[in-house]
Amino acid sequence: MEVAILTLFIACFSASVYASYSTSIIYSKFNSISWYTETLDRNYTSVTIDIIPHLTFNQTETPAAKVAFMNETTTVKGIIVLFYKDNTEKVYLADGVTEVQIATGTWTAGNITRIVLGSQKVTITDHYGVEASEATILDGFSFDQEFANVRAKGATAFTATDGYMQVDVDAGTAGMSSSITEWMPTLIELMMLGMAIGLISKLGGKW
Repeated sequence: MEVAILTLFIACFSASVYASYSTSIIYSKFNSISWYTETLDRNYTSVTIDIIPHLTFNQTETPAAKVAFMNETTTVKGIIVLFYKDNTEKVYLADGVTEVQIATGTWTAGNITRIVLGSQKVTITDHYGVEASEATILDGFSFDQEFANVRAKGATAFTATDGYMQVDVDAGTAGMSSSITEWMPTLIELMMLGMAIGLISKLGGKW
């Protein structure tokens, strides 16, 4: 009985915290020096974002593909990740018209660059899930804004010739730890209730 109650609770809990947004940004969007913007399904203060590069870069240029996550305030603030043709990667903090470099890393086609926003901090991990090369390039960087949209553009008008950037947004991953902590008293109460009902059922069967 207690197992059934716990399973039901977890299922309901997971459904309540999970939300996602996924997009494939085609290569042509990176052949412009103006931002292409998609509005996310909601404004996120706690979120995990995976960027998976599948771009074919222009071999006659030395371009960079830019992927950014911004707020919706009048003064734009956000995180910009630049993917260079030579597989180097740079991360910038955008604050209005000012952009300041805050991290450097590397990327590989098909590997995940993971961005986690939570508790007003940003952490970025390159090659996420690849044991031999996974590296945290930004750890707990202070960021007091939300992510409301994803943007893309190139450093030049000749950045890419084919492919796309996959962007997957998961509200459940980043917020799961804090949410479980908040719900823990209720979870314990439900487990105890299930145990009590199970015990009463057993005793009732003996009388």
